[in-house]
Amino acid sequence: MKILLCTDVPPFVVGGAETQSWRLAREWAAMGNQVECVGYRIASQVQNEIRLHRLPLLKRGGRLVRGMGYFFALGLFLLKRRRSYDVVYSRFLGESTLSVVLLKAMRLLRMPLVAVPAAAGHEDNSDLAILSSLPATNGLIRLINRHCDCINFISPAIERDLRSAGIAPGKFRHIPNGVNLTGKTALAPAGHPYRLLFVGRLEYQKGLDILLPVMSRLAAEGHEFELKILGTGSLLGELEEKVVSLGLDGKVHFSGVVDSDQVLEELSRTHLFLLPSRYEGMSNAALEALACGVPCVLSACGGIDSYLDGDTGWVFNLEDVEDLHHGLSQALCISAEEWEIRSRRSRQLVMDNFSMPVVAREYLDLFRELACAPESTV
Repeated sequence: MKILLCTDVPPFVVGGAETQSWRLAREWAAMGNQVECVGYRIASQVQNEIRLHRLPLLKRGGRLVRGMGYFFALGLFLLKRRRSYDVVYSRFLGESTLSVVLLKAMRLLRMPLVAVPAAAGHEDNSDLAILSSLPATNGLIRLINRHCDCINFISPAIERDLRSAGIAPGKFRHIPNGVNLTGKTALAPAGHPYRLLFVGRLEYQKGLDILLPVMSRLAAEGHEFELKILGTGSLLGELEEKVVSLGLDGKVHFSGVVDSDQVLEELSRTHLFLLPSRYEGMSNAALEALACGVPCVLSACGGIDSYLDGDTGWVFNLEDVEDLHHGLSQALCISAEEWEIRSRRSRQLVMDNFSMPVVAREYLDLFRELACAPESTV
């Protein structure tokens, strides 16, 4: 198939949604499909046998002016290549999805569109926040419902939030994010301290302000652990000060941004992965942890937590400090034998539900179905 992804990709943009899109693109290309990407924060080049196209972007003017500039740039790109692709894949219900549905509403484009919302919640860069910030939101939602050929909800929370706002596609799927299983697996703890890991942006969404006071309580209760935090963000300085004020210096370490190979190395030395997020789509970092056999302590944010049971990991209620404390207390006290059992179940969970080749093939089946539909004919 000939697939166009409307998204920026690593190494130019390293967000979770962009990383997942790039993993899918490489998997589709490896399966023999023609794959190209278009975005405004990437370079025009060929990377891993995938052609990248950079759109020109207006750098002056307000958001509406820049949005109109993006619409015309993407529109011109698509109209010139309207017979070059079998399907358009768009991550986020943002500029690219809205541009394509507008072109379809104007009867200028008929190739099928699959949109994939990336984040639940109402804050920051969630899909609902993006839509709500635009003028004529209800009208845009009606356009999406009518002209988006399929929306894939990667998590229950995303589906719940968007349906509550009026998103009601005629066709939808529930294909989760995927991850590649590697040869690296974590080793069971042999005594203390337990090695804990967090990977992600240091922002309000990620809930580290909830986690750190709980870690201070656990330390006061005699639990031995070391928590490594990988990532950076606007809250770095504030969180560093909080670590000192809570007496956690020496137990909590900020290691900045590292590449994917280094993340895997850290996971192979980790005993527990922590994700205290207030909202998520479907965390790539948590998927990678599970794939390495690292048991996870997750908030009930409507993503991977919906797949976990009490014999695999620990799930605590959103922003519930006592519930988080209870889950971590249990996790820090399990035996090496129980850790091994949970580790095997974590990897099996990924093999059964999140294997990247399986996820990529599910998308390809959907693309073929849409491309063969009479109404999708160019």
